[in-house]
Amino acid sequence: MGMTPFEAKLAGGAFAFKVVADAARWPTNSDPYKVMWAQSLLPDNSEIWMTFKNSTQFPDEPECMFRVHFRRGKVIEIEKVRD
Repeated sequence: MGMTPFEAKLAGGAFAFKVVADAARWPTNSDPYKVMWAQSLLPDNSEIWMTFKNSTQFPDEPECMFRVHFRRGKVIEIEKVRD
């Protein structure tokens, strides 16, 4: 909890993602990678979801998929994705 998207990438490895850019800061069709990585230094009201699959987030279980939700540039929720 509290990690930036960049920190989550380093900790979680490969990921899929969804970005809803803050319209007050980002023009329509902004590069979602730019929006996502900018949250580490200048967080805004963008919302980001990153989906990972590894065995480190839930160490008592085999490899599993989980989704991480970010607001204001920080992780606010981690949820296991059910198969």
